[in-house]
Amino acid sequence: MAHQVLYDHIPSPGDAFSTFRVLWEPYTNRVALRFHSTTESANGLVGSPEETVTYLDKRAQSGYPWDRGAPRKARDQLAKLSGVVEEEREAPAG
Repeated sequence: MAHQVLYDHIPSPGDAFSTFRVLWEPYTNRVALRFHSTTESANGLVGSPEETVTYLDKRAQSGYPWDRGAPRKARDQLAKLSGVVEEEREAPAG
């Protein structure tokens, strides 16, 4: 079975990432993360959906550009696939 595109970022002017794509191989349940920004790039970071969610969460802790936009949207798609329980991002007020 061929891979499936889980997330594919379409950049607009001013976006931090010119490429951000998550590919999933259902047969092996592995995902490949490909991204390119002005400061770094990777072509095919491979892991399970859960490992990739963890990677994106750790990168988000470092702040911009990983804590918004394409990385967060990709993470949300992977969380749906992996069954990772969503944690509250902020404590409720009151």
